[in-house]
Amino acid sequence: MLIRSFIGFSAAIPTILAHVQFTSPSAGDSLPGEKPISIAWKDSGDDPPISALDSYSIYLYAGGNTPGTFQQIGGPIAYKADFSPGHSVNGSVPVSSGASIDNAYFLQMISAAKDGGTITTYSPRFSLTGMIGSFAPAIERAALNVHGTSGPGLQNNIVSDVDHQHKMEARAAQGAVPAGGAAAAAAPAAGGQAASAAIDYTAQTGLTKFAPMQGHPGTKITKQSASPRYPTSSVSFYKTFAPTPHQVTTQTLTNTYSISSRENPATPAPDPQDAMQKYLARWRD
Repeated sequence: MLIRSFIGFSAAIPTILAHVQFTSPSAGDSLPGEKPISIAWKDSGDDPPISALDSYSIYLYAGGNTPGTFQQIGGPIAYKADFSPGHSVNGSVPVSSGASIDNAYFLQMISAAKDGGTITTYSPRFSLTGMIGSFAPAIERAALNVHGTSGPGLQNNIVSDVDHQHKMEARAAQGAVPAGGAAAAAAPAAGGQAASAAIDYTAQTGLTKFAPMQGHPGTKITKQSASPRYPTSSVSFYKTFAPTPHQVTTQTLTNTYSISSRENPATPAPDPQDAMQKYLARWRD
């Protein structure tokens, strides 16, 4: 029988002050797969401070340590949970969701920063006993070939100073006033949004991407035949799992032109007066 369990959250304890370091499960722990996993962490002492983080999500993974060699097991143990209540949760997954391989499992925590970006941390590896499922062959091979109990490395995608400037410009474009008051909102930094929009869209790396203003349609059609506006480009397909996109929004530059319109003054064309119309008109009374 498949065992389906739900995620419970433990009691809160005081807020922590730096980005997380898992303390439970410990490296090399062997835990019964049918029971909830007790998950706890502490402040690592490294930047960024947790006061700068907004929420976190925790997932159970199994496999190797490099992208494409590990997979998520079950659903999220915590999803967009608030950091302020404490530093521990309990969660469980169906025993049919994976295999019992020594030190095959580890936890992933994705923490969202208040100013944009994420930092992803991983727990040490541990074992789940009594699991009755299986892994994809590549994932199983990767798990069996891992040496030691370390999980994947930390991934720090917290917003950079350049990205933060882009975010301030986006807020100004939406009417929000950044630090420095209305003058700061009215006077973006050198280069500003226009310079950002001039960069090819796919080459922009900030949390906010910028697009040029929409084109102004002409008053006459002068083209005699259709032709591509941009040259063709090549396409490449992912062979491994791609990283999660971190862009928040796209800002399109405000139009610097205006458009006026009015009703068409031409007299409407009369109804058609073919033979059938004349025949039907005989029966109107």
